[in-house]
Amino acid sequence: MKDEFSILDFLMEDYSRRILACFLSLLMITLSFHAISFFYVVDVETGESSISYSVSFISNESSGQDLILVADDSSENLILSREIASIDEQTKIGYIEFLVSYSESSGEFLDPCDDVHVEISTSGMIADWSNPNNILSESSSDCDEMILILYVYPNYSGENYSTNESSMEEIQNNWSDTSFGSGELTVTIDVNTNPPPTSAIPSIQDDDEEIIVDWTFHLFDFQVDEF
Repeated sequence: MKDEFSILDFLMEDYSRRILACFLSLLMITLSFHAISFFYVVDVETGESSISYSVSFISNESSGQDLILVADDSSENLILSREIASIDEQTKIGYIEFLVSYSESSGEFLDPCDDVHVEISTSGMIADWSNPNNILSESSSDCDEMILILYVYPNYSGENYSTNESSMEEIQNNWSDTSFGSGELTVTIDVNTNPPPTSAIPSIQDDDEEIIVDWTFHLFDFQVDEF
C-alpha cells in the first residue's frame, strides 16, 4: 500500500510540475511580448521625434489699383475679395497690403492738404484679426502715404523654417486651410477737406479729394522636406 501511495504521489507531483511549467512558460511569453511591444513603441516614437522637416514657402502676388473720389465730410468704401482680385479658392493668402496716397488736387494757391482717414473693417473676411502686426487704420493731414496691413493666414511670415516637433501630416494640415481669405474685405476712406485761403470766393471751393489705393495680396504655397 505504501508503494502504491508513493507512486501516486510521484505522478501527482509530476503532473503539478507540468502544470507549473506550462504556467511559467505562458507567463514568460506574455511578459516577453509586452516588453517587446513597449520597446518597439518607444523606439518608433523616438525615431519619429528625431525626424526634422524643413518648410519652405513659395510666394506670389496679385495686385491692383483703385482711384476713389471722396466728397468732403463723407466716406467711400473699397470692397476686395478673392473673386475681385482673381484669386482661386485653393490659393492661400498670407497677408494683404495697402498703400494709400493722395495730393491736394484743388489746384488752388496755398490750399492745405485734406484730412484723410483709412480703416479696414474687422469683419467680413476670415483673417488673423488678432495678429499684433496688423495695421488696420491710418490718418494723414499732410498728404503723406499711408500703409495698412492685414495678416490673413495665422503665423504666416513668409520665412522658411525647420522643426522636429511636428509630423509631416501636422505640418501639411497647418498650412493647407484655404478658408482664410474667404469673404469680403471692406476698406473705408473718410475725407475732410481743408479750405484754401481763397475759399471765401464763391467760385473757388475744395469739396472732394481723389484717393489712390494700391493693394497687394501676398499669396503662398509651401513645400515640406525631411532631413
